[in-house]
Amino acid sequence: MKWAYAGIVLGLSALLLLAGCSASRSTDRSTARFRDHTETLERTFAVTARMDSTRLGIRIELSSGTAVWRFVDPTGAIRGEGGSTDGRRVERSFDPIVGDWTFTLSLEQATGSYEIDWVGRW
Repeated sequence: MKWAYAGIVLGLSALLLLAGCSASRSTDRSTARFRDHTETLERTFAVTARMDSTRLGIRIELSSGTAVWRFVDPTGAIRGEGGSTDGRRVERSFDPIVGDWTFTLSLEQATGSYEIDWVGRW
């Protein structure tokens, strides 16, 4: 019985140690479905000094209308832009420039859906 208890304690200790070593992350996700919708959406993502990497994931699927997206870093530089991804997921990784990053999505008489993921790791 004593050995079983020791094995449980060692197993839990190893699990806690491994969990503490895993990378931490901050995730912001937006999803929506829309029909014949015209709007410009703007999201701001904060990058902090402790982040080692950042990633943007986008999926935009339209059955009608148009969609245009743009991603701008804190210096004002455009880091990515495009339109409908035809349901495919597009991912972009960036060096983590500290400050507020802005994602803009302009929909014009659009019917479809979008999914936007912003992940910062430290």
